[in-house]
Amino acid sequence: MGDTVIKRMQPDYGEEERTAILRVFDSGIFVKGPESKALEQEICEFTGAEACVSVNSGSTALMLVYYYLQQTHKDTLRIMTTPATYVATANVAKFLGQEVSFADIDIDSYCLSPLSVRNSKDDFDVLSLVHLYGNAADVELFQRFNPDKVIVEDCAQAFGTRIGGKHVGTTSFGCYSMFPTKNLSCAGDGGFILCQKDAYESLIRLRDNGRFFSMDVGIASGNFRLSEIQAAVAREQLKKVPNQIARRHEIALKYNDAFKDLPGVSIPKYADNVEPSWHLYCPLIMPQATLSRDKLILSLNELGIQSSSVYPDLITDTEPFKDATKTSIHNSKFFQDCVISLPMHSGLTNEEVDMVIESIIRLLE
Repeated sequence: MGDTVIKRMQPDYGEEERTAILRVFDSGIFVKGPESKALEQEICEFTGAEACVSVNSGSTALMLVYYYLQQTHKDTLRIMTTPATYVATANVAKFLGQEVSFADIDIDSYCLSPLSVRNSKDDFDVLSLVHLYGNAADVELFQRFNPDKVIVEDCAQAFGTRIGGKHVGTTSFGCYSMFPTKNLSCAGDGGFILCQKDAYESLIRLRDNGRFFSMDVGIASGNFRLSEIQAAVAREQLKKVPNQIARRHEIALKYNDAFKDLPGVSIPKYADNVEPSWHLYCPLIMPQATLSRDKLILSLNELGIQSSSVYPDLITDTEPFKDATKTSIHNSKFFQDCVISLPMHSGLTNEEVDMVIESIIRLLE
């Protein structure tokens, strides 16, 4: 590996976050305090959501929404989602005893394909849409095709992404992660749910041992609260998000311009009405490229440029889901073999971006 390492992902923490942590220590309130409440309100103001429930991880956000739907709809839900994402989207459903099936992705957006869902022979109650890498699935089209289904949006990688000017996750249920490398991060594990007001009280109870801001227990649940330290850090990060996403956008445009005519490379695509937040920058290294995807990753890492295939397997290749029902997932398999994640974070310098570009062009020419 080269002497200088250009990191693939990196959080942007500074004195503001340090001061926020000390503020919590000085207050002596570490759970169920003003920082979490303020964060929820500020996220609602930022996104336009009706309500926000902070939780201790993005996986928890999904689990509590699935569990809420299990209580309000029927005991065993049938959930359809994509195999080309992080396993948590399906894993927490399986953990709750729900049935999970899979449809293929759209090869341009990398998100679930409306046509594949429509052609699937598997019935489902809940459609779990993943807005992968900061792009966006076509929520409106899925709603039109599936008017009697519940749509849950997995927005773990898409804070700041908009469709038609509207933030993802604000239609029904939006489940977000604040893991350190996410666009909105909290220096640890954390997450939140965007929801409508009619689900707010139930989700608060599910988060807090069945209680709704009192000692009255209305439902069996557990403790899934976000700590005050994580909430305080996230509040400072939220102030930085617009500038950070703007910088990510600059970097993505620079990458796109450099790679759009490079043989063997397919740059990321998004619909005209989508404003991506560029959580990751992930082109496809096509089979006709002079270097395979895996060899390119190895070569870049040897040069000190961190790169990755993101996830080692499709969810359908993992042990819990090998026997899950699925439609043809040809696009997902092709994507899994070709996708590469390049350095993308707001701390990248122009010189580092140029080094990434020049190295890839040199390796693939």
